Amino acid sequence: MSDSALAIEETRSWLEFFGSRSGTESFANRIDSGCEFLGWGRSVLGKTGWMRNRERFLDAFDPIAVTVVDVTGCQGEVSGHARLAAKHRKSEQEIDVFFSFFLRWEDEKIVWMRSLLDTGSLLAQLSLLDLKLWDVIFES
Repeated sequence: MSDSALAIEETRSWLEFFGSRSGTESFANRIDSGCEFLGWGRSVLGKTGWMRNRERFLDAFDPIAVTVVDVTGCQGEVSGHARLAAKHRKSEQEIDVFFSFFLRWEDEKIVWMRSLLDTGSLLAQLSLLDLKLWDVIFES
């Protein structure tokens, strides 16, 4: 298997494991200690911050299913789109949102990741965003 094909399969496996509490240590072991994550908040997160945000997500949603929709890769860099479906514990609302991702693998570990979640859709599905307010943005 080529390096690109291996990176694609590792990414698919890693993302689809996101919603599982079992094996958190092996999940975390795939992340380099100096890894930078962008896209979850206002600043760059390191491995510890990203794992803490993942735990908060696992606490807020159950069950969580991540399905990779499309993925491509070249020389250890992988990008694509995935679907995240889950149930919010507090509101019992079902969510179904898409996100884009870009990862860089080195020595079988993730060293950089950028994630773009459709936050507007997530908030709307949780009834935390009134879509009628979008009209205000485009009023002249």
